[in-house]
Amino acid sequence: MTDRTGADLDRRRLLCGLAGCGCAVLIASCTIAEVYTETGTATLPFDLATPPFDALAMVGGTLGVDVETSGDPAKVLLIRASEDAIVALERICPHTFCDMNPANGLGVWDQGEQQLICVCHQSIFARDGRKLSGPSPRGLAEYTVAFDAAAGTAVLTIGEGAPDAGMGDSAV
Repeated sequence: MTDRTGADLDRRRLLCGLAGCGCAVLIASCTIAEVYTETGTATLPFDLATPPFDALAMVGGTLGVDVETSGDPAKVLLIRASEDAIVALERICPHTFCDMNPANGLGVWDQGEQQLICVCHQSIFARDGRKLSGPSPRGLAEYTVAFDAAAGTAVLTIGEGAPDAGMGDSAV
């Protein structure tokens, strides 16, 4: 009989190592898929003269809306940032998934600084969704809003045609 213990251990280590690498690749691919999964596409036309959108009639007003898409519902925060602009940002903080809807007290829109603050852990996001500071791993998705200030009407677009420029970190 020959002693093959050394050869068996090497083969066992090799197989365990390969299995570990395979698991790491699988976990990494699941994480990437979760971060970049599209919520689908949708449009939401609204009029500032009708509730609940009348919360946006004044500059600084905010309104959390859930928009049904072809995928998961998009949780959006609409912000009347100026006389002629309504901003739409993803309202779920990427850090611990707090819902930054000011109506529930977990999000604060700072009109003077044009920043959204997550009250849960103090992540701060710019008007365009860029992460400015805090523990959040990334910025927020920004959605397109075509706003006619004279008519007081707007259309929110999610998905196709909606930029996601805010997904990166701040260059500041």
